Amino acid sequence: MDARKVATLLGISLRTLDTLVARGESPAFIRIGQARRWRMAEINAWIEARLGGTGHSGAISMPPLPAMPPSDRRIGVGR
Repeated sequence: MDARKVATLLGISLRTLDTLVARGESPAFIRIGQARRWRMAEINAWIEARLGGTGHSGAISMPPLPAMPPSDRRIGVGR
């Protein structure tokens, strides 16, 4: 897969992908001449590593909501 397709797949710009490559933080790639090419398996492994290998969609856990007094739980009452 070429850089343009990888950037599109990851939802980032080509410039951001180039920055990740320069920092050594991009998915592993191979060089064919001057061109960089990525394997889908390497991209998937990179994504999983960034998610912590949890297998979920990367949802952010939120603290629980504070308990509401019983009078506030009734929908539409007093409003």
